[in-house]
Amino acid sequence: MIDLQNVSFSYGREMILHQVSCRMANGEVVSLIGPNGAGKSTLLRLCARILKPLEGSVLVDERPAGDYPVKAFARQLAFLPQSRPTPAISVRSLVTLGRFAHGKGDREAVEAAMQTVGIASLAERDMRTLSGGQRQMAYLAMLLAQESPNVLLDEPFTHLDISAQLDVARVIRQMKDAGKCVVVVMHDLNLLEQVCGRAVLMDSGRIVYDGNAADCLRSNALQDAFGVRILENQGISFAKR
Repeated sequence: MIDLQNVSFSYGREMILHQVSCRMANGEVVSLIGPNGAGKSTLLRLCARILKPLEGSVLVDERPAGDYPVKAFARQLAFLPQSRPTPAISVRSLVTLGRFAHGKGDREAVEAAMQTVGIASLAERDMRTLSGGQRQMAYLAMLLAQESPNVLLDEPFTHLDISAQLDVARVIRQMKDAGKCVVVVMHDLNLLEQVCGRAVLMDSGRIVYDGNAADCLRSNALQDAFGVRILENQGISFAKR
């Protein structure tokens, strides 16, 4: 469970988040959506305690995020940023890094994570030789091996083809079914209903919608935030206003 209570944040004099409150529970997938610059990635970094709030509190499993020792926090929360290096190591070695907070490699947890995401056959491959989708699955396996109940994913679908996107969506649903609290920053609204039950729409550093993902796609709040209008001929599509 992740609970933001009246959180504000600024870079210097520029306010990025304004009194944001949001509670994200175990066993749900919450999507953070909104236009560029809305504050989505900043909010995620505050949850991961990479940034500190100017005002307000961030609680992880009902404890202030800043109160956890480093390894204890990693056992509670796993964060996959949008930009990551591609190290010159094997897939198995990368997934094993997810065990650092537990103080041991735990081969069974590593193997189970690779099996779950479907990359066991790639275990000995060099990360640099993988496709973008395969690398993303390797990083998701690393998060699973970390065994944290709270998971943050910053744009995990970016630059992936549709097949790889569906693989990532499957793993996210598996995390939910395992009782994890999963928070996903995403831009591809066509995937929203497949991945998330709940959408949190941000605009100019504020939450302007928090509720059912399908309803969000049809809301005036979404049209206003993105400056688009909804076209409902076959499914949902958007056009500039």
